[in-house]
Amino acid sequence: MVMQKKSFVDKTFEKEEFVSETFTKCEFLNCTFNDCDFSDALFTECEFEECTFSVCNLSNIRLNGSYLKEILFKDSKILGVDFEA
Repeated sequence: MVMQKKSFVDKTFEKEEFVSETFTKCEFLNCTFNDCDFSDALFTECEFEECTFSVCNLSNIRLNGSYLKEILFKDSKILGVDFEA
């Protein structure tokens, strides 16, 4: 699935599977992700602000030109991620 130019505000995502999906120019503001799998997902020019990731798998995500501000990771798996990409 490819998601483009979507905006999510104050949304809670529960047990969602985003494995190997592509997100382009999406905006996540004050969102909560609970038990979600983002492994191998690609985020290009996306914005995450004031979001919480609880018990999520973020292994090998790619953050091409994406912006993260005031993010909280709780008991989440984050391996192989280049936060400076």
